[in-house]
Amino acid sequence: ASHDRPPVPLYTDSSAERAILLAALHGAQVARPPMPFPPLHGGFLFRELESSYWSSCYALLLPATLLLLHTVEAPYPFRVLPLRGATACHRTGESLVISLHAQQWQVNF
Repeated sequence: ASHDRPPVPLYTDSSAERAILLAALHGAQVARPPMPFPPLHGGFLFRELESSYWSSCYALLLPATLLLLHTVEAPYPFRVLPLRGATACHRTGESLVISLHAQQWQVNF
């Protein structure tokens, strides 16, 4: 079955593209302090339509201030995250990970 295979990445950058992106991130980080984020971040949380189970990993990876706003009919609940003064920082080195930092939590992506 197709669900037995690992997920296919949506996009894989080449080594040249990665070098350009890393240089741009490092340059932006040196030129100014950590970038503040808007007060709210919104997005959708997806699930299989045949299942009513929501993975518990979201409760572990996202802050306690996460709100899931949905109705019984909605297959895609909307999530709203109040960031409250969070800043974004690019990690040093060759990593492309960007971290959102706040006083009580941190999300990496």
